[in-house]
Amino acid sequence: MWPARNGVSIRKRGGTFMIKLMRRLVWLFPEMRRPLSVAAAFKAVETLFMGMPYGIMILVLNDLLVGKLTTKRVIVYTLGTAFGYLGQGLFCWLFTKKAYPLGTQLCKRVRLRIGEHLRNLPMCAFSHKTAGNLAALVSEELTMLTLLPRMAFPQFISSLIFPIVLAPFLLSIDWRLALTALIPVPLAFPVLQQCRRELSKGVRQRNEAMTKVSSLVVQYVQGMEVVKGFRLAVTQFHSFAAALERSRKDNLSLVFRSTPLLMTFQFILDIGIVLLMILGAVLLLNGSISIFVWLTFLILALRMYEPIKALGPVYEITQSAEATLDRIEAILSEKPQVHGCRTLAPGPVDINFKNVSFAYDDNAVLRNISLEIPAQKVTAIVGPSGSGKTTMLRLIARFWDVDGGEICLGGVPVRELSSEALFGALSMVFQDVYLFQGTVRENIAFGSPDASDADVERAARAAHCHDFIDRLPQGYDTPVGEGGATLSGGERQRIAIARALLKDAPVVLLDEATASVDPENECQIQEAIDALVGSKTVVLVAHRLTTITQAEQIAVLDGLGNIAAIGSHEELLKSCFLYQRLWKHRKSSLSWKVGEAEAVAVDSE
Repeated sequence: MWPARNGVSIRKRGGTFMIKLMRRLVWLFPEMRRPLSVAAAFKAVETLFMGMPYGIMILVLNDLLVGKLTTKRVIVYTLGTAFGYLGQGLFCWLFTKKAYPLGTQLCKRVRLRIGEHLRNLPMCAFSHKTAGNLAALVSEELTMLTLLPRMAFPQFISSLIFPIVLAPFLLSIDWRLALTALIPVPLAFPVLQQCRRELSKGVRQRNEAMTKVSSLVVQYVQGMEVVKGFRLAVTQFHSFAAALERSRKDNLSLVFRSTPLLMTFQFILDIGIVLLMILGAVLLLNGSISIFVWLTFLILALRMYEPIKALGPVYEITQSAEATLDRIEAILSEKPQVHGCRTLAPGPVDINFKNVSFAYDDNAVLRNISLEIPAQKVTAIVGPSGSGKTTMLRLIARFWDVDGGEICLGGVPVRELSSEALFGALSMVFQDVYLFQGTVRENIAFGSPDASDADVERAARAAHCHDFIDRLPQGYDTPVGEGGATLSGGERQRIAIARALLKDAPVVLLDEATASVDPENECQIQEAIDALVGSKTVVLVAHRLTTITQAEQIAVLDGLGNIAAIGSHEELLKSCFLYQRLWKHRKSSLSWKVGEAEAVAVDSE
């Protein structure tokens, strides 16, 4: 439900569908209220000028029929018609100048608003979103929303003004013909409302199909290596083709369901002209009206029905805009993380878990754990897969909020830190490194936009990536492709470490930084990590236990949400059965041979 102001829901307020839609738009973007109002005023005046030549035509017709048309009057009427067209052109230009930029401004504001809001959402909010879903919203669907202020709303104004202005005038001439001309309008609108309901369902189905197509495009391209490797290219392409076929059918269904209703709507209005001709002819033959009155009604009724008929196509725009607004509101209604305003004191930063509990939905991962991570020391977290190692790092970074207890950085609860203070204190290198589309230099300087070229190169050398960067076609100015696709996994890791080195934050979070790389890359990454950690507070997660044997402190998670033991490598080998088993499995994997797969698997159980 749309949020309420002063306890009143916008959707429950009075007004036509278009008025409600514009209220929702202005609610989301209050800064658009004034330019929309000015544009509406320009359109209203333009509409009045559009009717001016018809009024002059009626005067010419009257003078012609009664024999009073003179050269002087022709000149006056000609000048009046020219003035009407001039005024129409002037206010059309003023409207265009005001309304058309609103579309692009609206696009920009929606995207910035969604981007800012997504930045403040906890990571759990992204579990049900896909890249394709958001891409469809901020690209294809936004196009229809931008048509609202520059096409749909102006047409609505025109269709509203003409009946309001003409009705009193027509009634003053002949109430019988006036009622005949006006009656089809309220009779036609129930059909238009039914068309709106059909369009509403059809547009949502079409948008869902478009979203599915966008998601499959992203999935198909990003997973191409897996698709080809498992010979699923044809299967996956069939899924993509099926989604396209569904989108095609939904589009056709939308047309076939709405077109008959739109034709009925326009046919009812056309009947008004037929009725006017019949009734006018009867009254004329009976001597109740003059031929001037009859022709006046035929001319003005045609002009009155024209903008009303145009409401049919406009309704598809409004329904698409409403569906897009619903999705925008759904995203913006998700509760953002509330950050505090406290900062960290300069100097070393320790980390403290105090009775922390956390669960993904109903799956408890951490249960009331406490852990002190000393400043300027290396603390490793180990445990079976799924025991919560990566979760602990992400809770420190507040990607999620704890369900119970609290986490403190430098003695300050992370909930009370400002986002600038929290993320300014952290450098993170995760197993799945994401590089942004841009150059190598831009990716290394991502967290330090003011860094000089010399600073970037210094960090790259320390991270052991300068040599391979220097061999790239354009060196540091080489584009890395989407997600870093043009680089190997080890190269992406070292660039991520260079990025963290350049940031020079007091706390370093390393999650499987040497996983899934070859021995040569692992050695270079390990040297880069040694350069990164220095005298910082380091929290390290690694399945390869050989990489954490020198850690001052190792916390062992038992897989049930608890910390089984804390100590050094030597201490844990003597006192912790779980650590002994993990270490034994690691040694077994190092000596693993192809023919011994079954034996190692049995031993690992």
